[in-house]
Amino acid sequence: PKIWGEKPLFPHVSFKNTTLHVNFGSPLAPLPFKCLTVAEVPTSDGQVGPSPPKDGKYEVIFPVAVPDEGTFDWLDEFLEKNPQYVELSDRAIIKWAEKSGISHSEQNSWKNCNDKPDPQFRIPLLDDFSARRVIQAVAPTQPRHYVVMEVKSNLVKEERSQLLKRFTENYFKTVAKVVMGEPPSAFKEKVHKALLTEKQEKATQEWKRRKVEKEQERLQRKRARELEEAKKRAEEEAKRKLEEIERRAAEAAAAEAAAAAAAEKEAADAAAAADGQAEAKTDGQEAKPDVKMEESQAKPEVKEEKVEVKEEVKAEVKDEPMPEVKEEVKEEPEEPEEPCPQVELTAEDKATCFRKKATADLTSWTLGSYFTKFSIPEKDEGFGDVCYEWAAEAKAKEYLATYIRKSKITNRIEDLMPGEWFKTKSAEFHGLLEGWKSRQKEYAMRPPLPPQEEVAAEALAAAQAAALATAEAAQAQAQAAQADARPSQEGQGEAAPQPEGSEQPKAEPEGSQEAPKEEA
Repeated sequence: PKIWGEKPLFPHVSFKNTTLHVNFGSPLAPLPFKCLTVAEVPTSDGQVGPSPPKDGKYEVIFPVAVPDEGTFDWLDEFLEKNPQYVELSDRAIIKWAEKSGISHSEQNSWKNCNDKPDPQFRIPLLDDFSARRVIQAVAPTQPRHYVVMEVKSNLVKEERSQLLKRFTENYFKTVAKVVMGEPPSAFKEKVHKALLTEKQEKATQEWKRRKVEKEQERLQRKRARELEEAKKRAEEEAKRKLEEIERRAAEAAAAEAAAAAAAEKEAADAAAAADGQAEAKTDGQEAKPDVKMEESQAKPEVKEEKVEVKEEVKAEVKDEPMPEVKEEVKEEPEEPEEPCPQVELTAEDKATCFRKKATADLTSWTLGSYFTKFSIPEKDEGFGDVCYEWAAEAKAKEYLATYIRKSKITNRIEDLMPGEWFKTKSAEFHGLLEGWKSRQKEYAMRPPLPPQEEVAAEALAAAQAAALATAEAAQAQAQAAQADARPSQEGQGEAAPQPEGSEQPKAEPEGSQEAPKEEA
């Protein structure tokens, strides 16, 4: 087709459930027709592909980077500088599908991340990443430069060894590129530029939103003013019409009064004429009916005039067009338009080395399960070379160790297993807990306590009983003292009877009686 022009063609032949051997060189058997094979096509009719490397070795690069610290930003920069490398990752599969016109859901699922995205194509062979298995099987058979971008697998030694086993051919050279530590200034500048672009886009979107809201508010205020002015004009128009109707009604009433006065005057004149004609007796008898008939005919004429006047007034009020009262709507003074804000990076933004993305490189449970196994690759694992892009080997190892220590504080460790000490202490604690629960059940099964009023009544009764007992004890002591004093009085004999009115001598205390004996 003409639309292809001078573009080279790359024919593909697909077979299902069939193993096919393809020969691009000279024919293996004579053909009944003459044609050129792919290898025999002249340079003028084809396009020369990339030349193989001088040493015949194609590089397979394994980027090793800390999650969410410039992993894919470094990869994009590397591919931009080295377009001959082919990215092998789930991200690349999604890009190929999008270029083929296959759309996917924009909503992120719970298992979506940059390392293992969940595009949701709604095509089973793409959603289960069957294409990944095909590419992993076919890529090692094609001598090309590859970048195997697996964030988690490239950090775990066991999974790195499995990836290396796929590229064991002699024409491949495996290289591990450790991207850890503080990035160079050129990378920081790109990160700051991207941050500034994002902040500017957000500020511009916010400015546009505020501008639209202000315009809507202005139109609403203008509409409200127009409605208020229209309402005011309608009220004034109704008031003017009412005044006009009242004025016309007053004029009609005056016209009716004038017509009534004219009718009365005509009636008086007719009566005077009738009185003048009464001299003739013969004519007088005939004149009376005529006068009565004239009076009776004059009255309806007055009524008809009144009706005609009312109808003329109504017709004039209806037919006369009312003059339009136009009032200029006061325009709201225009506010000065807000200029588009220009953002700048803050000190915190300038100190940022890595751009934070909406989607993390690894899911939280994946990071929590594997971050303790992260390690930096060594040559003895099977790599042809280990390169350190940002920091030297010692600093990169220290950086990764620091990251693991911080992750133990901030991340949940999914594969954490309890030790013997914890198991022993846990068993002791559960034994105590069971004892506490049994005591709690016993306490819950005790008889219910009496109500508060009964407790107060019982306390009052107990206090009264204690006071009564104390009084009885004091009375008993007094009686005992009196009983001790009676024998001494009986030993002295009975006292002589005293006359009435005389005072009986008081008994002296016990101490006063004993004092004389001591003196004797």
